[in-house]
Parts: sequence; structure tokens; C-alpha cells
Amino acid sequence: MIINDQNKRRGTRVIFNVNAELSYGDQTICGEVRNLSLKGMLVDVDTPVPAETELDIRIYLSGTSSSLTLDMKGKVVRCDENGLAVKFKEIDVESFIHLRSVVGYNEGNEEKIMREFYDLIEEQTSQRPPRPANK
Repeated sequence: MIINDQNKRRGTRVIFNVNAELSYGDQTICGEVRNLSLKGMLVDVDTPVPAETELDIRIYLSGTSSSLTLDMKGKVVRCDENGLAVKFKEIDVESFIHLRSVVGYNEGNEEKIMREFYDLIEEQTSQRPPRPANK
């Protein structure tokens, strides 16, 4: 799934403290996620990363009986004293389903998150060029 930039900062953000690994170029840095949404995250890092930097992201989720990683691609929106703001650009379906579950559970209103999920899908499909007609 490719995530479009048009709808800036709309949507539910939840406080969620887990570890993340961010890779770009030949560098990999670790940080702690401070908040999370279906479209992005804010993460604390020790190393500043310039805005517009494309990232490979791995978020580590762990529970009492298992652990899981969410893998996605993103872009740095800003890096300041508040942390590194990242916009998700691509995410595989399995990771997105887990992300949706995490945000929904922590929000406490899974119906609201499902509406945001459907809105996100509608946004994405309306941004695609029409398919060529079959001849």
C-alpha cells in the first residue's frame, strides 16, 4: 500500500512507546516511538536526520508471548527538539493490519480507526490514474 501525502496530520495519534530502527543510505539508527498513527509516527532519536530523507522503518512490537515487527517505508517530515516526524509512504498489508490494530486498541475506539482506515483507502484509490480500457 502506498500512502499519499495530501491529507497532512489528519487522523488519530496514540501514545505508543516501542523501539524502532530507521535505515537510510548506509546508516541505521535506533529510536523510541512516542506516538503512532495510520499515516506516520513521532520517534525520539539521538542522531538528527534531514527532512525529506527516505527511510526503511522497522517497528518492534513485543507481547507477553510473542514479538512482531512492522516493516514500512517513510519520509522524514521534520526533525527538531520534539523528535523525528515520519510520514509512512509504503507498507505491506500484514504490517498495515497490525498497525491498524495497535492504533485501534490504544485509541479505545476501533470503529473510529476503521473509519479512518476506509478513508485512507478511499484517498489512495481516488489518487490513482484510471486503468486503461481493455481492448
